[in-house]
Amino acid sequence: MHMKHAEVLSRLMLEREISTDMLKTIGMSFEVFLKYAQFSYVARQKIVDKAIKKLAPEYCEVCQCVPCDCSYGSK
Repeated sequence: MHMKHAEVLSRLMLEREISTDMLKTIGMSFEVFLKYAQFSYVARQKIVDKAIKKLAPEYCEVCQCVPCDCSYGSK
């Protein structure tokens, strides 16, 4: 099943986990996903942040909002 861009972004921001139905949208191969699934929680969160940043370049890792409203944003 292929998810739409907005749905993937919404789920990533809410659930903070990558699932197989998101792979095509975020551009991750299944082989990479299998490696991702074996990483620690902290490492997976870094990958989720990168996926969110790819889908929403204005995403702020500090306040976790789109667009940033904390003034500490990653610019």
